[in-house]
Amino acid sequence: MPIDGKTLNSIAEKAGLPSVQLINTRSQVFKKLGLDINNMSEAEALALMVEYPRIIIRPIVISNNMVIFRFVEQEYREHLLS
Repeated sequence: MPIDGKTLNSIAEKAGLPSVQLINTRSQVFKKLGLDINNMSEAEALALMVEYPRIIIRPIVISNNMVIFRFVEQEYREHLLS
């Protein structure tokens, strides 16, 4: 199921981050697009992630109003297995 801008914005808000920080700048798609994340507005970031979902940081785990980005074993153990 495609993700929409409202959902992405909600995830960013739960994480206490600007939406632009949901972009994986190491993604091959991001690199091919040649984007400058430092000069990107929140609206532009959301629109890009909707159009190119492969630039979104993964995995994103949402549990008990907490958001964990990427796989960081210690965070998984601390927050999900306790």
